[in-house]
Amino acid sequence: MNVFEQAARRYGELVPADVVAAKPVERHRQLQTSKIEAWIANQALPAIAEMWDRPIFREHATWAQQLLVSGSESAERALVDQVDAALVAEAKSLKTLLRSKLIQRQLDALHGAAVAARVESESTASEDGESWTVGMPTKHELIPYYRSRIDDVAKRPWTDLVCVEDYFGPTGGMLQKTPLPPGTTEGAMVVSLTPCLFHVGAHVVRCLLQRIRVWTSFLAEVRGICYEALERVNRSFEQHAARRFGVSASRISQIRKYLMKNWLSFVGERPAESVRAAA
Repeated sequence: MNVFEQAARRYGELVPADVVAAKPVERHRQLQTSKIEAWIANQALPAIAEMWDRPIFREHATWAQQLLVSGSESAERALVDQVDAALVAEAKSLKTLLRSKLIQRQLDALHGAAVAARVESESTASEDGESWTVGMPTKHELIPYYRSRIDDVAKRPWTDLVCVEDYFGPTGGMLQKTPLPPGTTEGAMVVSLTPCLFHVGAHVVRCLLQRIRVWTSFLAEVRGICYEALERVNRSFEQHAARRFGVSASRISQIRKYLMKNWLSFVGERPAESVRAAA
């Protein structure tokens, strides 16, 4: 039994399955903290030191930096490029749809009704003659924002979807071409605010998926109000548009599910040949 197997076996003794399955508070009570600290110093670190010098370990530990970086000719990078192109393609399609005078009239009507409802609610909520904003803006109140922002997304405002410097944690943010004002933080890439990022793990992949999630969520919101406007006019037209403009969204969803299933569960080997199944 090598030092790595010995460390793994000892950890299983210190943190048995029933402790792992316990609720957080109870789990904390049952953990043998002092023994775990001794295990880290006497067994875990020596095992890591031995593994660190092995070329195969280094290769497996850095597969994301090698295969996902811009310019790589790997099948893995090809999937990233497909998602990148699909995001821009859908944004351009939605931009075209938003330029339709028929859609513009319907969106103007939806926005006007939402603003009127907001004014009424604020005047009702006022107690001393001064009104204030009640609650978050509704999707219909955000229609002007969607119209302007979709133009930016159609121009691909990001430099890449992958940042290899994210290895130990989110570093690259949303990788936007236009820097944020000094002191501004991108909440979508803050670990404490974004549970899917975790405090440890495959951050290059997790940050890639988070960037995809942010852009697809925005596009889904825009697509939703577009289809709502279409439904007010002609339902068959809505179905036609869904078929035409939903192709990119479907492809993004397909690849994203594949990445989450295969790249985040990756243990001990690269996500090699099976990646072609999603290509």
